[in-house]
Amino acid sequence: MQKNTQLNRRLFIGGQVALAASVGFGASAFALENQSSFGLEEQVSWRTGTADQFAKLINQQFTAVTPNGGLLQMKLVEAIPNSSGSARPKHLSRQEGVSLIFESDFAEDLAAKGHHITSVWNSVLGESKMFLGTIPRRSGGYEIEVILN
Repeated sequence: MQKNTQLNRRLFIGGQVALAASVGFGASAFALENQSSFGLEEQVSWRTGTADQFAKLINQQFTAVTPNGGLLQMKLVEAIPNSSGSARPKHLSRQEGVSLIFESDFAEDLAAKGHHITSVWNSVLGESKMFLGTIPRRSGGYEIEVILN
């Protein structure tokens, strides 16, 4: 029985990995092809993008892999610059820190799981590993936050 359970678990996890990989498959080609259709004259990158560049992606859909291997749909609602001024180390590829705020119908489920590192995908940006967390709203519920430094 235990061998059967281990096999089923491996098949399930393998299927989830394959699904996550297929979400990101071809994302880079699609992103390069479609940047102009989103009004992005310059290439936006997870690694170097500024708050102003990310603001052009507000209301776009993003997909994250949840801690249990499911897919979480999120909508970007705000891009906030986090300026560190002259204290910012010069060797960093990013000129400014950026906080990205997302809405999702399942943010409360994510809050119950806690902060974690996961893959996040968008049709313009492609896929990257991110540290996702939730922040409570004053009106109740949660928003999802990614801080890019």
